[in-house]
Amino acid sequence: MAGRDTKSMPCEKLILCGGKGTRLGDLGARIPKALAPLRGKPILLHKLEQCVAQGMHDIILAIGYRGDQITAACDQSSVDGRFVYSDSGEDASMLRRIYDARRHFGEQVIVSYGDSLANLDYGDLLAFHRTQESLLTLVTAPIQSPFGLVSSDEQGQVTGLEEKPVLQYYIGTFVVERQAFDYLPRDLIDWEDGTGLIAFFKILMAVGQLHNYRHDGLDITFNTVEELDAANDGFLKFHTHFK
Repeated sequence: MAGRDTKSMPCEKLILCGGKGTRLGDLGARIPKALAPLRGKPILLHKLEQCVAQGMHDIILAIGYRGDQITAACDQSSVDGRFVYSDSGEDASMLRRIYDARRHFGEQVIVSYGDSLANLDYGDLLAFHRTQESLLTLVTAPIQSPFGLVSSDEQGQVTGLEEKPVLQYYIGTFVVERQAFDYLPRDLIDWEDGTGLIAFFKILMAVGQLHNYRHDGLDITFNTVEELDAANDGFLKFHTHFK
């Protein structure tokens, strides 16, 4: 990979937008989570505009719950993208949705959750990933614990103490190589939502093929109505920085 202009090379984007949004109450009963509005526009459309603005026009959407609403929103939008849909059904795990979507992407794809938005520089992310020659690169962001954290052995003797440490948390975006799926045991694919994907990450970590790209910018995500309200309140700040 040495000597290649990695930052200018776009790749395909896979957005996971099959979630039911059960914790969004009546809103989640009417629309898929990825269509929840941020300042009057579905978060998914914000994501699509971001992708196209950075040169990623080939976008795969892994749909499920009320997938017809996702396809209609994308096809009727003014976003200049080429959309492909992969439908694994309403009850498929995230790992199943990613695995089934493989037929639509090449050797490499950026995967992100449909209910999250970060002001990422995708070119810089890809450059980092390709420089590491990693099979999978997670995007993480810093978060400071409000507590002093204590670790101890089985006898209760304290072995570590950190006062409000800054940790890294996964923000729902990663780059993955097609080759990574060679390490995927087929029985993980349909594990309960989220558990199979984390197990896949751990397998790649064990063989030294998992890296993390640290994002210090803004990001938005939500699971409940209250978190969606907070995301809407904070979106003006995000939008100012994002632009």
